[in-house]
Amino acid sequence: MFGVTATSFRVLGRQLPMRATRVGAALAVSPMTRASGLSIRDRVSMLHTSIAKLPSEKSAVVHENLDTYVTISLIPLIGVSVFYGPQPINDFLLGIAFPIHAYFGICQPIGDYVRADRYPKLHFLFTWMLKIGAALALYGCYIINTKDVGITAYVKRLWNSRNSANTQ
Repeated sequence: MFGVTATSFRVLGRQLPMRATRVGAALAVSPMTRASGLSIRDRVSMLHTSIAKLPSEKSAVVHENLDTYVTISLIPLIGVSVFYGPQPINDFLLGIAFPIHAYFGICQPIGDYVRADRYPKLHFLFTWMLKIGAALALYGCYIINTKDVGITAYVKRLWNSRNSANTQ
């Protein structure tokens, strides 16, 4: 009376047989009954189709390592600025490291919340806005270092002007 018309189904490129099971008075086909040969990730992906794929490229590892190196390099650069004051080489390195650190920091939320597979145009727009902003920040740091007093002295001047404005 209750016949099962399909005898198998495809999951992730594999042909899996179906098995009819009795639920109450009717027959129900359960595709998960023969999925025991699959890995846990494949079983979960049968239920949830929006599982992110692991990076298969080396670029993700290189990006993560570069982000870590830039972040760790800021520690001695800021320490030299605090203890020794304005130094031209240190200001030059800070002018490169801060915008790159900000670029990597803002790149992560764009990749997480505006994914390229779901919002390709918005992801493209935000990514290019970030790249242009990082380039402008690098150029601004270059201008401060070459035509003004340098990043460390500039921050020191801003810090002291805020304190003197509060005391008046």
